[in-house]
Amino acid sequence: MNIGILTLSRIKGEQSVYYNLQDMGLAKALVREGHRVTVYRMTQDAERKEEKNGLKIVFNKTWGVGKQAFSRFKFLDADMERLICFSDNQVSFPILYSWCKKRNILLLPYIGVLQSNSNNYFIAAITNMFVKQNIALYRKIKVYGKTPAILMELHKAGVTQCQLVPVCLDDELLCTEYENFNLDDFRQGFGYTAKTKVLLFVGRMEAEKEPLEMLELFSKLKGKIPETRLIMIGEGTLYEIVENKIKEKNLQDSIVLLRKVANREMWKFYRISNCFINLNRHEIYGMSILEAMYYQCTIVAVRASGPEYIIKHKESGYLCKNIEELYQCTEDILLYGSGLKNTKKDVENKFFWNKHTHQFLK
Repeated sequence: MNIGILTLSRIKGEQSVYYNLQDMGLAKALVREGHRVTVYRMTQDAERKEEKNGLKIVFNKTWGVGKQAFSRFKFLDADMERLICFSDNQVSFPILYSWCKKRNILLLPYIGVLQSNSNNYFIAAITNMFVKQNIALYRKIKVYGKTPAILMELHKAGVTQCQLVPVCLDDELLCTEYENFNLDDFRQGFGYTAKTKVLLFVGRMEAEKEPLEMLELFSKLKGKIPETRLIMIGEGTLYEIVENKIKEKNLQDSIVLLRKVANREMWKFYRISNCFINLNRHEIYGMSILEAMYYQCTIVAVRASGPEYIIKHKESGYLCKNIEELYQCTEDILLYGSGLKNTKKDVENKFFWNKHTHQFLK
């Protein structure tokens, strides 16, 4: 079968180096089942095409505003049979719907969020106004949701043909032999000893991810447990503010701040960390949460739709209703350990793409 996979939001071409990308993981799983797959990306960078291991990737330079892309989709293959579309609240979806309908291509929207989470009231209001057109079209076709929470939201909006398909990890990018490696040298490179307790924060340095709140949490924990250290990985509009705040608090010797880490190297950070902290109250999913689980790094997260779906409280991680509860939970883990089971098995059994590709194909 000739299948296309399209992400409607604009992305940067280099993302594949730093992220376990959802479209690529799904595409590879479909190729392994014998299908012809082309991944389409609308990018802010130069146009190019790649092909490897039976998988084609097309980067199309697309005009847009922020992540919202505007296109007439002339770069898509009109001979494809199905198009899996990561559509969410992208305002160009109605144009894509018409394009597919004219060519008799089965369009399969894959949705993680309906409403805008922008902190800018004007942008959120405009986006949500246009999303009403998407919802009207979602009501006419079969759609796929990433979490039970988005399925409930779709049902409330009158979208009745919904099916749950969880986002999964690209297992080809994982270090499957991680348990065989001794990371003492890697730890020592940061000045960590056997007594050091390490917290890990991975995410864009944006307001919704709460990096400044992470600094407050860490400062408080370090006051109680002096051997605690923090690694923060991510870039964004708050990066310099976070950097300056670290200096203000005189925490340079206790915090490692990195803009980027290649995905192939991330497993080392999960493995040397005692806790992975997620403070995003609007977390739609959480690919980093899945990676942390795979590498058996204990997750402590504020409750949101993504963490609540992925994590079984006190079995594969900890879910907290507020920052006070999260602080206490993290302190207990650092002092007494997590007591969790093998979370790697949970990911292998539920969150690998080969477990779910059939839902797009049947």
